Amino acid sequence: NMISIHAIVGISTLILNLLVFITIFRRQKGLHKKIGYYFIVFVTTTSLLGIYISLIKNMPILTAIGFFTLIQLMMGLRALKNKKYIASKVDVLLLILYIVNLIYMAQIYSSISTALFFVYSIIFLFHTYHLFYKNNKESSLYLSQHIDHMIGVSVSVVTAFFIGAIGILNKFFIFWIIPTIIFYFFAKYL
Repeated sequence: NMISIHAIVGISTLILNLLVFITIFRRQKGLHKKIGYYFIVFVTTTSLLGIYISLIKNMPILTAIGFFTLIQLMMGLRALKNKKYIASKVDVLLLILYIVNLIYMAQIYSSISTALFFVYSIIFLFHTYHLFYKNNKESSLYLSQHIDHMIGVSVSVVTAFFIGAIGILNKFFIFWIIPTIIFYFFAKYL
């Protein structure tokens, strides 16, 4: 059953996500890179499965979130490969995919999709600013962009857990923003 596979891969992704953060705090760069590789594979797998399931079940908001997760993942990986953080054709393609997904999300009429549309639009504007206007001005910009995008992926993973495993997001809007608050705290103060 596709949903069972998605759940198992999703839970594994959640565990890997936690391990990635533990390796950061313990400053274990080699282990962080190895676990990060598996995290990327599992996020990609669970996102693709989630997109497939959401298309079959006619859940467009989850389809959009799945695509945003994959695009954020690619942007985070791209930041590591692009140490000077200068825009290339790949970056422009990712931004176009992001815009297409924003347009798709704008077609979904619900309060949650409207709120998420604004959140993802703000992320898009910050990323575009850093990519085209702030490039080469900070030597560690690529690293901060990698971290920002991977935190975005982490927020998606935790939010997906709330949606699927706990099922409380549909009842309480606050749970849509709790993962963002948690990861913002970790990124800012730890």
